[in-house]
Amino acid sequence: MNVLAVILFLSTWTGGDGVLGPGAPTDVGESALEPDSDLPLRLEDPLPRQQGLDGAPVEKTPAKQDEFGRTPRRDDDLNFSVGAHARFTVPFGAADRSYATYYGGYYVVDHYLSWADFFNPGWGYEMEVDIFLGGDGRGRRTPGFNYGLTLLYQTDLYYGTKSSDGFGHTLSLDDMTTNSLQIGGRVVQTTSSDFYYGGVIALGAIHYSEVEGTISGVGFTTFRDKVWRDTWTIASTFRADGGYRLGPVGIVVGAGLRIMGPPAEGTHWSFNSGAFWSFDVDLGVEIGF
Repeated sequence: MNVLAVILFLSTWTGGDGVLGPGAPTDVGESALEPDSDLPLRLEDPLPRQQGLDGAPVEKTPAKQDEFGRTPRRDDDLNFSVGAHARFTVPFGAADRSYATYYGGYYVVDHYLSWADFFNPGWGYEMEVDIFLGGDGRGRRTPGFNYGLTLLYQTDLYYGTKSSDGFGHTLSLDDMTTNSLQIGGRVVQTTSSDFYYGGVIALGAIHYSEVEGTISGVGFTTFRDKVWRDTWTIASTFRADGGYRLGPVGIVVGAGLRIMGPPAEGTHWSFNSGAFWSFDVDLGVEIGF
């Protein structure tokens, strides 16, 4: 009985068809690799492929644009703006600081007079060119701080007035025109809401036109004389402004001071003049590129 069992066992092992024969799978992994496997993972399904770098088409991302369809400037871009400003200007400062009377062929003002005593407030205009060194700023693609150079051309008309001295002499002046060319620095800060504000400091030259006056008074025959001569001298501008941009166009309002050397008196006049000051209020339009 035992011998028969051993023979049956050996017959089964050498047949190769039994569960213990060499043809049987040794583990579960070998069975899982059979093509007829019913496991849910199918290795023959194609997997997503990533395109190679060589010769693969590259999809370019479009450059960012603002609400006006403009491409933002880089920080190293050179950009500029031009503007035209109308100005209301008020003169002040000491036109004559002398209280002493001096004779000897000169007409002498014997008491303090301001430039506002000689000239009424006037009107002017200004052309401005700003060259910025950064990519942001007034009328720019993106908000931010900017700085650069500014070039100013200014012209103003002051209306002559009538003044009297301590002796009852009356002086009626003609109008005076000034022209100035200055260069300086400009700063500007543009906010995300399209408002901007900044300032200008500039220095240059100013030209005063010749001014004649009519003199009358007790014991004098009315006559005309040259009171202020045609003069070139130095001038400076200090201005703060702010505005709102509509795309590349900005509407700007500003206020500032100008300090200018005085015009030279006429041949027969003696003044102890100080600087010619003006307080200005500006309204203008600027275009940024």
